[in-house]
Amino acid sequence: MKTNTSPINFPPGLAGDIAHYIFKSVRRPVNSFAIAGALSTLACLNRNRAYVKPSNTPLNLYACLTSANDDEKDHTRHAVSHLLHESGVPIPEKFASTIALLRTLETDKEAFLMLAGFDAHLQNALSRRGSDAQKDFIRELVLLSDLGRSYYTGKVFASDRPRIGRINQPYVNLLATANPLVLRGRITAESADNNLFNCTLFVPVSEENPVNRAPDSTISKALDKRLTEAMAAVYPGNWALEYEPGGARIAGSFSQWGAQVWAVSQFVGNCRKSSN
Repeated sequence: MKTNTSPINFPPGLAGDIAHYIFKSVRRPVNSFAIAGALSTLACLNRNRAYVKPSNTPLNLYACLTSANDDEKDHTRHAVSHLLHESGVPIPEKFASTIALLRTLETDKEAFLMLAGFDAHLQNALSRRGSDAQKDFIRELVLLSDLGRSYYTGKVFASDRPRIGRINQPYVNLLATANPLVLRGRITAESADNNLFNCTLFVPVSEENPVNRAPDSTISKALDKRLTEAMAAVYPGNWALEYEPGGARIAGSFSQWGAQVWAVSQFVGNCRKSSN
């Protein structure tokens, strides 16, 4: 499938260094996926220490890599997983159920989910015939997306299962993958109003690159040093970040319903172009 898009430049600083690492370590490199993977890595390593003070906004990220080529999106996800594990971040990536996720948050206050086949999860959640367990998982995922500076009220069960108490500032990051052509069929006028679409950054393929015949997953000493320094700087306490001049106005515009619907419609339009 050929995508009518253009390359995206890597950002400066540590985000750019991580993006370069992801790009060189995968067999099917894509600039936009490398950048999204870098931002997901930084959001995870932040561990809810830094936040945006004026809007009291956490820096967690829900991102979904969309490509018809499994190698492009899955290899990026594996590169992020490798980098996090080598950085010594003890965060599980998969959870057997909604309860397992919430129990982890009760103890650790944070979670990083990697979901392959996100389109299938959405299909179950949005379908009337979908699994109740899957619907519950997606509902809780949406609810948790913006509670990094707030709290989860808890959950009581009809059975004798122990209740889940209040969880202060749960910090959840998501890096998912999906086929854009399958995902396109899940987006309707009704589902576009689902908060999961509004809180998730859907990342299309930015360009086509030659296959990397010699991927290198070695983390350089320079990158390892920068990651160690970044984590050491953040861990002692909270960082209250301020907007740059004009930043608050731009951020506010993206939170409007119209901007959210526009973003979904643009994604659908890109999918249609890709399928031609």
